[in-house]
Amino acid sequence: MSKRKIGNKFQTWIEKYLRKLSYDVVNFKTVSKMIPSATGKMIWISQRQDFFGCDLAAIKPNEKILFIQASLSQNIGKRLKEFQKYGFPLKNCKVQLWLKRPDNSIAIKEYNGEALVDIGKIIRSKFYSLEE
Repeated sequence: MSKRKIGNKFQTWIEKYLRKLSYDVVNFKTVSKMIPSATGKMIWISQRQDFFGCDLAAIKPNEKILFIQASLSQNIGKRLKEFQKYGFPLKNCKVQLWLKRPDNSIAIKEYNGEALVDIGKIIRSKFYSLEE
């Protein structure tokens, strides 16, 4: 299975997980479209659909808007630079990075305007908070 398919599968898992927690979710999955090549032949390409550098957006009554970047890569610095491009109103939203680890756990980091801070992890669909 390609990394793109694995990534889309991870995004779908996050979407379902958040829906179980009563969030309404928009999943900006990678899509394929057909375009003409330089030779005029039609070819399929993949096109990313990120929204402010995030793959999912979720809302829930009386909660801050949640923006999530789902990643299989452990390159946190690249994700931080992407978040820093945008002026997220952190009083009104949360911006998180969900990292799928090789052991299938998910590390959750939250952007505080300067850095990505560990806030929790998910192991076998159960959330464990790292905050006090």
